[in-house]
Amino acid sequence: MFAYFGVVDLWRRLRRDRDPAVRRRARFEFAHWRVQTGDAYTLLCASSRLTAAGREFTAMMAESAAHWTGQESVPDDLALLAREAVIAHRLGWRAHYLRPSAGQIAELAEAWLSGAAGPPRRHVDTVFREVCPAPGLTEYGDRLRRAACDPGGISWSTLHPVDHARLSGETGTACRLAVDRLPREWEQPWPWIRSVSPCSDSPRRQPPRTATGWPPGRAITHRPEVVRALYAQVTEATGKAPDPVRLAARTGAPDHAGDSPPLPLTGTV
Repeated sequence: MFAYFGVVDLWRRLRRDRDPAVRRRARFEFAHWRVQTGDAYTLLCASSRLTAAGREFTAMMAESAAHWTGQESVPDDLALLAREAVIAHRLGWRAHYLRPSAGQIAELAEAWLSGAAGPPRRHVDTVFREVCPAPGLTEYGDRLRRAACDPGGISWSTLHPVDHARLSGETGTACRLAVDRLPREWEQPWPWIRSVSPCSDSPRRQPPRTATGWPPGRAITHRPEVVRALYAQVTEATGKAPDPVRLAARTGAPDHAGDSPPLPLTGTV
């Protein structure tokens, strides 16, 4: 992980490069990798498995991490695209690699079908699935990076309809199109990424159009594997796809969930 400290520092220094194109890319990459690496570092520092030497080393690295604070050299548009790329990465990873407990999903499905007032549990156990990387898993994040680093290089005619709307600034349309496509594409991770990532473009937006402030989006960003498995269970039981927005809102996020989805981890979430 500490190799990424060097990656973050490289992009931090390049933010002031003479070439405008280099500066733009550096600001996006700095905003993106600072969050990814910083969150991983925080988790590592809190690990009970660190040895005395490990604790000493992580403490020494704190000085480097301290240089990453502040948003002064990251314009809002790039910071928002970087934040969205972080969410897309974490959501996609969870949706593809984590499998929730079948028994606990059955409990959630039973509660949904019975019309119970709320879900019977907020915590769902997951296990890591040893599967091959999904084709296109990073596609949305790659397009966000292209939009940030080389907006003139986007081939608009070949874009996914949701991506076209999002990168055109039509976030409401992008969210609607993504949700409309879920019944046809729900088995893959990318429709879930696209269903909420456009809604996460700014913490200043008012609910319901922020992924972290909008209950359905919050559920999908924090545990997409649970929402998708529940969606499949209800569809199989009824022969009809449920409303994904209502289902996600009913599922909710974990009680300990922060504003942004955490780094992907196995175990109880």
